[in-house]
Amino acid sequence: MYSDEHLEKENMENVTSGFGLEPDPESLRTTENDLGDIVAENDEILLHDDTDIQDDENRESPDTESVTEEKNPGIHTPKTPKKSRKKKKAAKKRQQKEEQKKAAEKKKGEKEKPIIPVTEPEPAQIPEPAPEPVPEPEPEPEPTPEPEPVPEPVPEPVPEPEPEPEPVPEPEPVPEPTPEPEPEPEPEPEPEPEPTPKPEDRKEKIVAFLKKAAVVVGLISALSVASYGGYRRLLTVQDQRYMRYREGLPFEIDSVYSEGSFSEDNKVKVTVNIKEDSYKEDSPLFCVTDRDYLPMDDSVVWSEAVNNTCVFEVGPGRYYFHLKDSNGVVTADEKSMSKLNMPLAIRLIGDKAYLAVGAHQYGYSYEMAVLGNKEQEVTWTADDPDILLAEEGGATGLSSGVSALRVSAGDVSDSVEMLVTDLISVPDPDTYSKPLLVGDVYSVEQEALLDEILASRVEQAGEKTRGAVVAAARFLTLEFKQRVPYFYENGRLKPYGGGGAYADGEGRYYHKGLYLTSAKYAELDPRGIAYGPAHWGAPLMNWEDKYGYVRGTRMPNGLDCSSFVCWVLRNAGFDFGDVGAGMVNGAFDLSDLGDRREITTSLLQSDLIKPGDLIYIDGHMAVIIGISPEKIYVAESLINCVRVTSFERNYESVPHLLYTHISLMSNEYAENGNGEGEWTWMWEWYEGIQDITRPWNESWR
Repeated sequence: MYSDEHLEKENMENVTSGFGLEPDPESLRTTENDLGDIVAENDEILLHDDTDIQDDENRESPDTESVTEEKNPGIHTPKTPKKSRKKKKAAKKRQQKEEQKKAAEKKKGEKEKPIIPVTEPEPAQIPEPAPEPVPEPEPEPEPTPEPEPVPEPVPEPVPEPEPEPEPVPEPEPVPEPTPEPEPEPEPEPEPEPEPTPKPEDRKEKIVAFLKKAAVVVGLISALSVASYGGYRRLLTVQDQRYMRYREGLPFEIDSVYSEGSFSEDNKVKVTVNIKEDSYKEDSPLFCVTDRDYLPMDDSVVWSEAVNNTCVFEVGPGRYYFHLKDSNGVVTADEKSMSKLNMPLAIRLIGDKAYLAVGAHQYGYSYEMAVLGNKEQEVTWTADDPDILLAEEGGATGLSSGVSALRVSAGDVSDSVEMLVTDLISVPDPDTYSKPLLVGDVYSVEQEALLDEILASRVEQAGEKTRGAVVAAARFLTLEFKQRVPYFYENGRLKPYGGGGAYADGEGRYYHKGLYLTSAKYAELDPRGIAYGPAHWGAPLMNWEDKYGYVRGTRMPNGLDCSSFVCWVLRNAGFDFGDVGAGMVNGAFDLSDLGDRREITTSLLQSDLIKPGDLIYIDGHMAVIIGISPEKIYVAESLINCVRVTSFERNYESVPHLLYTHISLMSNEYAENGNGEGEWTWMWEWYEGIQDITRPWNESWR
């Protein structure tokens, strides 16, 4: 009989000699739970049945441990003889090859689990040798001895197992390889195996990594805060007042108020109130600029708020409000930003407007003063929708009356008064569709309103400009509801003043406004009246006997050709005199104005000619009031009425009995007035107008 001490020593020597390790009793001690962890981590070791372990634990342990065979046949655990490490390894390999050969020929149906002896020595420190990989799809698991619990366990050396082949249903043909002991040439005093890491080890590593990351992040944050604090102190020392800080406000905007309309000097007054209980330091400084940023220069002028109130004036445009405290520039927080984004004032361009029933009027624009970045929505409305239909940038007349066209943005608005009337018509270039004017059709009030409309058209285009000439000529021919008659002048039959001839109100009317009632007789010069007075359409003695006129008979008074052109120039603001249309005599005539050009196809098709230029022949004068890519439109008084005719833009289409020359008037209008003004090549501002002018030869009578 051997003593327990002798057996323990011999068993430890056998175990360590089989694996090339020095015996270490402390490292070989283990618990049942640790052994279970090793079994779970190593795919080559199969976990033994819990019931068998429980039976073994209940079994009384003898003084000396004897290792018995398992109930499973085929697994034998004889004691390992003491051999050298190399001989044991070679014998083991030979035995494994023989067993693998036998296993390839057998087919087992049930997988048997070997029982691992439970001992106190810690198996985690003892790596299991890996079997040679099996080339067949059915791998051989490496069996392990079954533990035998004893009160004072003595580790038994692990023999070379005789593995039994088992069928593996899974498609994994090769088990996870375990590093072979060959790379270890010399035995280590304390072995360092490379077991598969436990889940607990992984968790511990992750937790340790997260703790280190938290420390690094905290350190970076601390450094950032310290750096920013130093940066802030540096800014304060250097008085970088143009920097913007977003960490919060020591104050809050309470309200913003504007007068809502521009003053005569084109300014609007704005008041910004700072909430008193939100600002505890000295009164802040404020500035208002046309930029949302503050430049790093001295171009910004700061003003001091009085009693937490900032007052300033601005004109049309977009502005930005900035506040500065002892720490630098501070812009309003999100709560106050909405109060710093608002329209301050809006203004429509234009005054009172006049519109025919059924006519459209567009082209109204506006200017606005805005505080902040926000884009402001603009709406158009009519105060009386029964009279006016409001549309973007204009309106349509529905019925006679007065209504305001209003443009609004936020709480500010502006309006223009629009008078809708049936005294004028939707522009119609077909003059002959209108009735011929007869006397006493209009009242004094209606005449005054028509004069007001004519003056507004000229003012809108710009007085003393080409645009004003076009507006006056178009009003009398396109918008006035009747045809003004043609009348041969009477005044030049009689000497006037220093020997010349002069007519006033008889075929010529060189005054502003329309000549429709007897109230205009007070404007006439009695010395220029031969057979009148008589207003337009009223009967007047005629002394001509051609083109259907009978000498000594009364005809409706009106305008002759040169009188019409002089009336247009006079109402546009020019004072060239009431002169005729001759070209050959030495007297000053309308044909002496401007840059005279003979009519050619190249001239007609060029951009040199414009509406407002004069077109004529010796003895007849007219005004060009529209040019399209195809035609030229002419306003004139000829034979039976003031009318509009047209011809193609080539020499062959020109009525040469009426026109041979064109006077380009750009220099004339610029020298005597304000230049071009507002005008259009055609009458595009009237939507829906139709070009139905008649050729000159069809409108002769």
